[in-house]
Amino acid sequence: MWLDYYGTSYGATSPKGFVINTCKAGSASYRHCELIKAAGGLALTEFTPASATSSPDLYDKKNGQLLGVSDADVKAFAKDADMIVIANNYCGTFSKTGTVDTCAKYWNDVVAVFQGTKAHTNDQIYDIGRMPDPSGGTGYFEASVQPEALLQDMIKATENKRNVDTQKGHNFVFLRKMISEGVGNQVKCADKPTAVGCIPTVSDLAAKCSDAVTNGVDSMGATDCSPVSSSSSLRVMPLMAALSAVIACLFAL
Repeated sequence: MWLDYYGTSYGATSPKGFVINTCKAGSASYRHCELIKAAGGLALTEFTPASATSSPDLYDKKNGQLLGVSDADVKAFAKDADMIVIANNYCGTFSKTGTVDTCAKYWNDVVAVFQGTKAHTNDQIYDIGRMPDPSGGTGYFEASVQPEALLQDMIKATENKRNVDTQKGHNFVFLRKMISEGVGNQVKCADKPTAVGCIPTVSDLAAKCSDAVTNGVDSMGATDCSPVSSSSSLRVMPLMAALSAVIACLFAL
């Protein structure tokens, strides 16, 4: 299940509440459904009165998304989801969540909406905050540079529920477990260096680079730097060729 969340209304196109991508072919949100499908998952796309306390017409904007979905309805919709991705992790002064404590409370309250669901019980609720940049942003929006890393993240997340080892050697690049690993984008590495998704400084990143050529598969150019060997490049290219047709355009829209 792929969601967004807005704690404040930003007008008719972004009302307060959850955003559910419904996998409507041709819509901008459909790219997320293609990603889930490519990973071997099945995106939840049906939203009916039987699974909600309100009519879906209340939320359907005919653009492939359900906007402003209430806590009660999104929980009802998510009851059968094996994993959930909430595709933002931001806090800031504009939303009065610009400190470590207020940011953590904000996102922990969002996660708490799903208590009692399968995804919450199994620690399968993710955000996109694993790989931050010095500004507090996320490298997730540059995933089109290395789409195979995002796909491997999704495969690992979806296959956890079946205890399949196909991605045992893959470490998450973009996705972060919100219950057991962390939330938000306010923790600085200088204050908490072991925190998953802590914000590095520019000098922190530069200090890790010993060569002008970086290994994109391991580092995505953000948190680690190492020379690319010819053997590693050869291993990556077949995967890139196989995936580019499916998700290389994930963030083109």
